[in-house]
Amino acid sequence: EKGGTRMVEPSEKQADIVVKKTKEQPVQATILVTALDDRETICKILSNKDYRLNVCLSRERLEESLRKSSVDLLVLEWGALGQEAIPYLRKVQNIRPGIAVVLVGENPPVYDVIQALKGGVFDFVTKPYTPEQLEDTAFRALENRKAFMEILRLSESLKEANRKLRIQKRKLQEEKLSVVARD
Repeated sequence: EKGGTRMVEPSEKQADIVVKKTKEQPVQATILVTALDDRETICKILSNKDYRLNVCLSRERLEESLRKSSVDLLVLEWGALGQEAIPYLRKVQNIRPGIAVVLVGENPPVYDVIQALKGGVFDFVTKPYTPEQLEDTAFRALENRKAFMEILRLSESLKEANRKLRIQKRKLQEEKLSVVARD
């Protein structure tokens, strides 16, 4: 038990719900949910969109999953985090930079929600929510992450191109100096 919340590991059958995405590579969403009814509801809603889902009911398993596998979206139940929410979200971002995070919960303190959003959480879905609300939020979070990752990729490409140009510039300057020295 952690903070009054009982963390239960699901059976293997419950823990790995995999549905292949038809058009592109599967998207994996790691979900930390303490209430079994929420886990089942979230999985049912997101599996209707053909995402590959991996359920983690403990922080240790979640962190292991974030380190070992490619995770695009993390849906966390606010109640599972309690007072440690903001520092834990920072830890998640350090383990898997660029991950899209969506929080789900009932009546969280407004200050905490604002801090979470400032800390990189994509959105907060308040219970009770409709399947459409969760689907839309997950889709937008994944699209946002996709754009973010493309920006990172392009930024790295630009850095590499600039590095190559600097090398080429030095070579040209050295060649120019050697030609001037011969004359």
